[in-house]
Amino acid sequence: MATAGELAMLFRQQLSAAGAADQQSAPVAPKPAPGSQGQLRLPTSVWNRPVPDITRIGLERTECFGTCPAYTVVIMADGSFTYTGEAHVERMGDHRGTVPLWLLNQVFRYVEDSGFMALAHSSDVGALDVPSTYTMVEWAGVTHVVLDVGNVAPATVWAFGMLIDQMLELATWE
Repeated sequence: MATAGELAMLFRQQLSAAGAADQQSAPVAPKPAPGSQGQLRLPTSVWNRPVPDITRIGLERTECFGTCPAYTVVIMADGSFTYTGEAHVERMGDHRGTVPLWLLNQVFRYVEDSGFMALAHSSDVGALDVPSTYTMVEWAGVTHVVLDVGNVAPATVWAFGMLIDQMLELATWE
């Protein structure tokens, strides 16, 4: 059973085991500036990291013989999205909205860091009663779609879909 603070304790043990030299190289959280009322001032490099020039991203989940959610969402670089719920979802039909830009920019960085554009176009388990997931990125005029049948694609594809789902949970729906 996990206990509160267990991971923090393990982290401190890890640092102790690594020695004082490694502790020196670990990043240190910035301290609040005097008079800032406790607000942290992050180094500008954290916020100045370029965001990839991705035009849009998308996720489509298909039905299975059970109650798998089926929907399609396409999110534009400005944070606007279109959504079509087809089966076993809270929002059926066509909808629009916006996602938080700070989160969308982080997802764009994830796409770049994970090498999504170099992934194979298809992963298939060969079963009939499994949902399929299509993930899409349009970047620099190139559209790359990855099909995952049966959740056998690299974890990168699964994580990308989960990030898009999380953005929908934080979205402002029209």
